Amino acid sequence: MTTTRPVLRMESLLRQPGLHLPEEWACGMRLHAPGAGLRLACLDVRASRPWECEAEGPPATSLCVLLEGRMETALRGGPMLRASGGMCVFMHGSGVRNAGFHCMHAQQRLRLVEIRLTPQAARALRPALAAHLPVHPSAQEGEGGGAGSSLAAAHAPAALLRAARDILACPLPDGAARALWLRAKALEALAVFASQPPNPAAQAPCQAPVHAADLPRLRRAHALLQWHCGQPWTAAALAHEVGLNEKRLQAGFQHLYGQSVHARLTHWRMQTARALLAAGRPVAEVACAVGFASASHFGKTFRQHAGAAPKAWALASAQQDEREASRIGHLPA
Repeated sequence: MTTTRPVLRMESLLRQPGLHLPEEWACGMRLHAPGAGLRLACLDVRASRPWECEAEGPPATSLCVLLEGRMETALRGGPMLRASGGMCVFMHGSGVRNAGFHCMHAQQRLRLVEIRLTPQAARALRPALAAHLPVHPSAQEGEGGGAGSSLAAAHAPAALLRAARDILACPLPDGAARALWLRAKALEALAVFASQPPNPAAQAPCQAPVHAADLPRLRRAHALLQWHCGQPWTAAALAHEVGLNEKRLQAGFQHLYGQSVHARLTHWRMQTARALLAAGRPVAEVACAVGFASASHFGKTFRQHAGAAPKAWALASAQQDEREASRIGHLPA
């Protein structure tokens, strides 16, 4: 059994919106280049399935403002950071190349704005941003990709959230005025972020490192759980499948994802179940598809994670979709 996840090039991701993204995610992505050394990625989507990828590219500095939804991100060899609506993630790359892991959660609206600076542009702003460069690198030297880079997450001040909302809702048509407006708003967001006192607790210090040689196997193990969550995986079976011993597999999952193998499997089963229920599939069929032998066991687990029984959740999801469709239908052309 084999499965692969595409490795994205960060420069391609920011320039070609539909090339690597799943279609439903690409439809909600808008990319802008409002000035030299500055790139904006705006995302507003409610996807049925999560988007998970590994990305690599030249070093860059970025500020991601998450208005709604949940995401997870990590530099290669570093610990996983989790962010939700109202938070920002600051990344600074100083190595030859950056590499990392990103997961955007589905079944809820996700809105974010990423402001990315080239090394040349970042150098010009370094005096203002220096206080926010984490003193602890988020990736161990020698693990490749993330070495020399740093990552931090924190709650975003109201002015930063407001600037991000303004970027998403830019009222100007394409042209020089729009580019100038977006550049001004991006610089405003960076200025607001730089003016905040740094929060050491938000930095991502190194944890017990994962061996570089284990990373591809850990990523493959995670992909197997995600895309084949209906199979009866055990930690031992998964470790054997990817060629790791069980202890290193469990330690790697705790380091990268903050969960055990079983907890991560349950996470993906519940994500898949939400997508299937939202598509109108019967509860018993969904339970079987995501690896549960009984509908009652599935219902109990789903209720613990979603806060409602499967039928009730599916009904509420359908009603929400109807309200959204009605709202869009009443918008002026």
